[in-house]
Amino acid sequence: MEAKSKEIIWTEPAVKDLQDIYNYLSERSVIAANRIVTLLIDAPVSIAKSGFTKALVSDEYNPKYRRIIVGNYKILFTVRKISIVIHRIFDTRQNPAKLTRL
Repeated sequence: MEAKSKEIIWTEPAVKDLQDIYNYLSERSVIAANRIVTLLIDAPVSIAKSGFTKALVSDEYNPKYRRIIVGNYKILFTVRKISIVIHRIFDTRQNPAKLTRL
Protein backbone atom coordinates (compact mmCIF):
# COMPACT_ATOMS: atom_id res chain seq x y z
CA MET A 1 0.00 0.00 0.00
CA GLU A 2 1.40 3.37 -1.01
CA ALA A 3 1.86 6.02 1.71
CA LYS A 4 -0.33 9.06 1.30
CA SER A 5 1.45 12.36 0.66
CA LYS A 6 1.28 14.88 3.51
CA GLU A 7 -0.31 18.27 2.94
CA ILE A 8 2.12 21.23 2.85
CA ILE A 9 1.06 24.20 4.96
CA TRP A 10 2.96 27.48 4.59
CA THR A 11 2.77 29.85 7.56
CA GLU A 12 2.53 33.60 6.98
CA PRO A 13 6.16 34.17 8.08
CA ALA A 14 7.35 31.50 5.62
CA VAL A 15 5.37 33.08 2.77
CA LYS A 16 6.85 36.46 3.67
CA ASP A 17 10.34 34.90 3.67
CA LEU A 18 9.68 33.57 0.14
CA GLN A 19 8.50 37.01 -1.00
CA ASP A 20 11.53 38.71 0.56
CA ILE A 21 13.89 36.22 -1.10
CA TYR A 22 12.21 36.73 -4.46
CA ASN A 23 12.29 40.54 -4.13
CA TYR A 24 15.95 40.55 -3.16
CA LEU A 25 17.07 38.16 -5.91
CA SER A 26 14.89 39.72 -8.62
CA GLU A 27 16.79 43.00 -8.26
CA ARG A 28 19.72 41.13 -9.81
CA SER A 29 17.93 38.55 -11.97
CA VAL A 30 14.24 37.69 -12.31
CA ILE A 31 15.18 34.36 -13.88
CA ALA A 32 17.39 33.42 -10.90
CA ALA A 33 14.73 34.61 -8.44
CA ASN A 34 12.09 32.45 -10.12
CA ARG A 35 14.43 29.44 -10.18
CA ILE A 36 15.38 29.68 -6.48
CA VAL A 37 11.82 30.31 -5.27
CA THR A 38 10.57 27.35 -7.34
CA LEU A 39 13.24 25.12 -5.77
CA LEU A 40 12.24 26.32 -2.30
CA ILE A 41 8.55 25.61 -2.97
CA ASP A 42 9.24 22.20 -4.52
CA ALA A 43 11.59 20.87 -1.81
CA PRO A 44 8.90 20.25 0.84
CA VAL A 45 6.65 18.64 -1.77
CA SER A 46 9.23 15.97 -2.57
CA ILE A 47 9.68 15.25 1.14
CA ALA A 48 5.91 15.06 1.70
CA LYS A 49 5.61 12.51 -1.10
CA SER A 50 8.58 10.43 0.09
CA GLY A 51 7.11 9.43 3.44
CA PHE A 52 10.53 9.71 5.12
CA THR A 53 9.72 12.76 7.26
CA LYS A 54 10.75 11.05 10.52
CA ALA A 55 14.26 10.45 9.18
CA LEU A 56 14.88 14.13 8.48
CA VAL A 57 17.43 16.05 10.53
CA SER A 58 16.48 18.40 13.34
CA ASP A 59 17.92 21.89 13.04
CA GLU A 60 21.11 22.29 15.07
CA TYR A 61 20.24 25.85 16.19
CA ASN A 62 16.54 25.36 16.90
CA PRO A 63 15.84 21.65 17.44
CA LYS A 64 12.07 22.07 17.63
CA TYR A 65 12.22 22.27 13.80
CA ARG A 66 13.41 19.87 11.15
CA ARG A 67 15.31 21.31 8.20
CA ILE A 68 15.83 20.98 4.49
CA ILE A 69 18.82 22.69 2.86
CA VAL A 70 18.23 24.10 -0.63
CA GLY A 71 21.25 25.94 -1.98
CA ASN A 72 21.99 28.74 0.49
CA TYR A 73 18.61 28.43 2.19
CA LYS A 74 17.37 26.39 5.12
CA ILE A 75 13.66 25.55 5.24
CA LEU A 76 12.47 25.04 8.81
CA PHE A 77 9.39 22.89 9.31
CA THR A 78 7.50 20.60 11.66
CA VAL A 79 5.77 17.34 10.83
CA ARG A 80 2.22 16.69 11.89
CA LYS A 81 0.18 13.55 11.41
CA ILE A 82 -1.23 14.60 8.01
CA SER A 83 0.81 17.69 7.17
CA ILE A 84 4.18 19.36 6.99
CA VAL A 85 4.14 22.93 8.29
CA ILE A 86 6.72 25.29 6.79
CA HIS A 87 7.60 27.88 9.44
CA ARG A 88 10.50 29.88 8.03
CA ILE A 89 13.09 30.04 5.27
CA PHE A 90 16.48 31.21 6.42
CA ASP A 91 19.47 32.31 4.35
CA THR A 92 22.34 30.23 5.72
CA ARG A 93 24.78 33.07 5.04
CA GLN A 94 23.14 35.03 7.90
CA ASN A 95 24.03 34.81 11.58
CA PRO A 96 22.67 31.42 12.76
CA ALA A 97 21.93 32.87 16.21
CA LYS A 98 18.79 34.35 14.61
CA LEU A 99 17.38 30.82 14.42
CA THR A 100 17.22 30.49 18.19
CA ARG A 101 14.71 33.37 18.26
CA LEU A 102 12.24 31.81 15.80
